[in-house]
Amino acid sequence: MNKSRIEALTDGIFAVVMTLTVLEFKVPEDRNLFSPNVLLMLLIYVTTFVALASIWNSLHHVMTFIKSNKIDELILWSNHWILLIVCLFPFSTVAHAEHPNSLTASLAYVSTYLIPWISLIVLSQIIYKQYNGSATLRKRNL
Repeated sequence: MNKSRIEALTDGIFAVVMTLTVLEFKVPEDRNLFSPNVLLMLLIYVTTFVALASIWNSLHHVMTFIKSNKIDELILWSNHWILLIVCLFPFSTVAHAEHPNSLTASLAYVSTYLIPWISLIVLSQIIYKQYNGSATLRKRNL
């Protein structure tokens, strides 16, 4: 697979997920935009947007260590795994915002954050083993 194609797919999915996250929030029926519930939802949305931006930045950074233009199957599927979890962000964000006292919603929200980061560490290690000349990537994963 060509590296630029996987980067384009990744960029597109992140753009859609970041957009869908905000579209999932609805204006309250009482139209009070300063109610505690709306402010909590806004805080959760901003937190999610920052998390998605951080994951995208890190994924982009990790992919820059691939010097060839070809992506092998292991890197391709590792990237797809990260994208699969990233696509769950709108659901887990809204579930957590609408049910902030629910343990299940909170666990889903936290898991949606942690799994991509753990997966990024694994992907970094895979890339490092294939392109082991990078001291920066090695230090980043210590």
